Amino acid sequence: VCKLMLRRYRAYDLKPVRADIKKHDIKAGLPDETKGCNLIFVDPAYGDMNEADYRHPEGSLASLTLEDFLAWEAEVAGSCKAMLAKGGHVAFLIQNQTGPSVPPDRGYIDHAFEAYQRFTAAGFTPVRRISVPMPTETLTPQHIEKAQEERRMLGLVRDLLIFQKR
Repeated sequence: VCKLMLRRYRAYDLKPVRADIKKHDIKAGLPDETKGCNLIFVDPAYGDMNEADYRHPEGSLASLTLEDFLAWEAEVAGSCKAMLAKGGHVAFLIQNQTGPSVPPDRGYIDHAFEAYQRFTAAGFTPVRRISVPMPTETLTPQHIEKAQEERRMLGLVRDLLIFQKR
């Protein structure tokens, strides 16, 4: 979108798949060149939510325990606050989590709620929460079968949380 609108942008990933995406591990913090930017868009791997048909690279956020992932979330909220220009925005895309990887004492993890708490604690003002439907084509018969075996519902929505640095 930035490219189409002739906006300057930088894209990073632990495992880049295009020439315009630079290699960077978000666990090391935000790149220095993001200082003073107007928008940071974060789409993290959610804890250990690896699926058999898509494996995150070794050492990615997906390899963290839930506690470590939530601690990282607080760190990235603080990094975004430090790097954004005054009035800048951060967009955080996250999906809730169910299933056997969720600790029994939790049952269900509302990652959007968790992220909301961390970003507001870092001093951000919430602007909007947008439900982002996932296309049903992303589900394989294995996803459906596994959900049926585990007697749980499939999640087909992610949340895009928008915050502003005032």
